[in-house]
Amino acid sequence: DKKKDDKEWLWEIQPLWTDEIMREKVWSRYEHVFLMSGTIIDIKKFCKVNGIDINDVAYLRLGSSFPVKNRPIYYIPKGKMSYRNKVEAWKDYLPTIENIINKYKGKKGIIHVGNYELWEWLKRDYKNDRLIFASSEDRQKSLDRHLTSESDTILVSPSMKQGVDLKDDLSRFQIILKVPYPSLGSKVNKMRFEEDKKWYSWVVVMDLIQQYGRSIRSSTDYADTFILDSCFSDILAKSGHLMPKYF
Repeated sequence: DKKKDDKEWLWEIQPLWTDEIMREKVWSRYEHVFLMSGTIIDIKKFCKVNGIDINDVAYLRLGSSFPVKNRPIYYIPKGKMSYRNKVEAWKDYLPTIENIINKYKGKKGIIHVGNYELWEWLKRDYKNDRLIFASSEDRQKSLDRHLTSESDTILVSPSMKQGVDLKDDLSRFQIILKVPYPSLGSKVNKMRFEEDKKWYSWVVVMDLIQQYGRSIRSSTDYADTFILDSCFSDILAKSGHLMPKYF
């Protein structure tokens, strides 16, 4: 990919797959490797993508120790956030978003918007001082503001599905506006999708569960999760077998 920034051309070069790189640079250096993750999802796909010989693997899937009552998921389908339907569906999202935010007055939370287009739409159409809109330029600054604020702030971001620890009162609710399909506007994602449709489904489920995990961080933590994108029904129908039982 290339893009022009001021007077310079910026080139981003990525390998289509990284399995050979992982074999050469990582796995070949160790006799034994121990991996832990909440989102391996599919051991065969995980091994293929990461360059691991499935015959060399011992795999153990454990359940969640977090009580179900502490981490409910409420599916409220308000329309498909697909390319063809998103504009029409958006007007039905706003009242539901407002209702959820009002329900959790005095509580911090996070809204996973899915992409910067929805980020812009929410910023344009819904005015609320509680919302902190985290962009790629000020992601850490916005996160720090949320973490340190004594008020009931709500993070709004398309890129906080991983690596963010919103434990305890830092988030008591979260809204998933859009099922996190990898963007096919990315050349790498498009080529991977064309070569391996199952990879695409695997990543969607993995990212969805990563979003779910941002606000429930221990067995004593609790938060409510709301999914508004009707595309979730398609995920359940086509990729439900990939979802771990605890989800």
